[in-house]
Amino acid sequence: MLFRSSRLGGIEAATNELKKYLGEYEKGRTNHWQCNIGDFLAGRLQEQDFLKAAESGDRFTRKQHRCEAYCYAGAMQLISGDRAHAQECFKKCVETRLRDFTEFRTAMAELDQLTQAHRP
Repeated sequence: MLFRSSRLGGIEAATNELKKYLGEYEKGRTNHWQCNIGDFLAGRLQEQDFLKAAESGDRFTRKQHRCEAYCYAGAMQLISGDRAHAQECFKKCVETRLRDFTEFRTAMAELDQLTQAHRP
């Protein structure tokens, strides 16, 4: 929802809605990684710290978290207008090769759009 809203010019409203949701979710916090994602998207966790948090867990968990983290980092960079950094993040997401993940497919689609945008 946050990404769709950002494309429609409603990033502030979507971010506020996410923060409200996170306030309720955190009362019963059971999945720390999901809270990290929410905190990052709501602007309460810096990208560097978010990517560092993705490196916890066993090997497969780290791979899953990297796939998600780089996709969300890329999306936030795209929203902020840093297309080059967004592209780097999406490429790192795709490098995980977790084709069944929504984030993988999103990163592939965003990379395709970024590539098409640079064609004459």
